[in-house]
Amino acid sequence: MATRNKIDNIEGMAMTADEFAMEGFNNAELAESAELDLDQAQNALDRAIWCFEQASDSALAAKARMHQLSIQFRLDLASSDEHGNDEATVEMKGTKVMESLVKECLLGEVLNVFYSIGPFLSSYTKEALERQFISKIRLAIQ
Repeated sequence: MATRNKIDNIEGMAMTADEFAMEGFNNAELAESAELDLDQAQNALDRAIWCFEQASDSALAAKARMHQLSIQFRLDLASSDEHGNDEATVEMKGTKVMESLVKECLLGEVLNVFYSIGPFLSSYTKEALERQFISKIRLAIQ
């Protein structure tokens, strides 16, 4: 491209930190899109993490990594569905993932994890989480 356009300063073509951050936001937002499957969301988050790292924004990169770990948890849960899952293990891992997501303020992903682990929870646990935690998350998102 530099040769074709006769550009002398290739460094001048590099994106600024703000441009990398904006591109990271665009990819992170794309990952939250309901139109993407989980594999595509993982790819979008890979790009977001790379952009945030190029922008030297470790906080945003960490947030994107946590979102990516959550999606990986949901992918693993879906792929191991046919092999059976230990309900106690799913509950423990799921609640830890949700706690980490709350710390990163990724509340929409908290709901996604809750819906993914719902079939593995006892009715008592599911109702208690819904009443004491998930209902508050829904209110915060609105």
